Amino acid sequence: MSIRSLAFLAGITAFATIAATTGQAAAKVAITNATIAQAKLTVTGTSGAPNQPVTLDGQFTVNSDAAEAFTFSISDYHPADCVVQIKARGVIATGVVANCAADGLTPRGVWVATQNYVINDVVTHLGSAWRAKSSSINQPPGANRVEWEKFVAKGDPGATGATGPAGAAGPTGSAGANGPAGSAGATGATGSAGATGPTGGVGQDGATGATGATGQTGAKGTVLAFADFYSQMPPNNAVVLAPLDSLAFSQNGPSSGSDIVRSTGNSFTLAAAGTYLVMFGASVTEAAQMALSLDGTVIPSSVVGRATGTSVINGTTLVTVQAGAVLDVVNASAGAMTLTPFAGGPNAASAHLTILRLL
Repeated sequence: MSIRSLAFLAGITAFATIAATTGQAAAKVAITNATIAQAKLTVTGTSGAPNQPVTLDGQFTVNSDAAEAFTFSISDYHPADCVVQIKARGVIATGVVANCAADGLTPRGVWVATQNYVINDVVTHLGSAWRAKSSSINQPPGANRVEWEKFVAKGDPGATGATGPAGAAGPTGSAGANGPAGSAGATGATGSAGATGPTGGVGQDGATGATGATGQTGAKGTVLAFADFYSQMPPNNAVVLAPLDSLAFSQNGPSSGSDIVRSTGNSFTLAAAGTYLVMFGASVTEAAQMALSLDGTVIPSSVVGRATGTSVINGTTLVTVQAGAVLDVVNASAGAMTLTPFAGGPNAASAHLTILRLL
């Protein structure tokens, strides 16, 4: 009878066959049950004497208890011929294992590290099929793994197929972003100077042209009145002027009469209505602005200044006024303005205000 047939019969009724030496002690060495369930082999029996070592298939050993009973419970062990053999006190007994027929294979798909696999699970891994020889988790199949055996090897690559027809051209992709500008190249070496050309000869003097006719005498210019005012720094002006403070022009220069007169040390009255040309200037230490103030209001078109340096700030403005208008030259800066006492030399620098009445 084949092993598979024995396993079939054992699956119906578990039994044990005793092959032992003769004698009363041998009759008590027996297998009472042998079966496989849920990948675990269970074998029970009696040892013929209490507290005796019992060996299963020469691989596993347990001790019987005081009642002479023993139990083997072994995971992932499958007798090759579905028959087990025990040995106790030199006596050998054998038994057929129930439910021992080969289990069917269980396909589990691609091997996954987190899955729990049991005997006869079949997975694919790296192109080959593998059968589980024992339970495992996170043990990848491979040639050196005791948990797996190669079931179907990966086939060799097939021959390269014929080249398929060219596919239709895809749509034109959008233009990519401009790449960053490359760094500037190194400056090339300066070329050598060319040879100096010969000096050309001196040309002849041309003939002297005839003297042109004398033009008509132009009309006499008209200045109805004038006046000049100035100050020396030091001592006539404060060194630092706050915003909108007036510059002092405390000394009188040449003047033509009473149309342009001093009101105070800082202010000047234009007695007659008309148009006046006003010119002013002073040496200033920092970046600053100056402007004309007419009757206490700064004239926007008169603002002059500089951002850097220490040169003189000069302004020229035409103003049309009513009789009795009052002019001042003021600090138009946002901050204080410092007048330079000795601008560029040992002598006191001057500030000037010149007023001409044109109409």
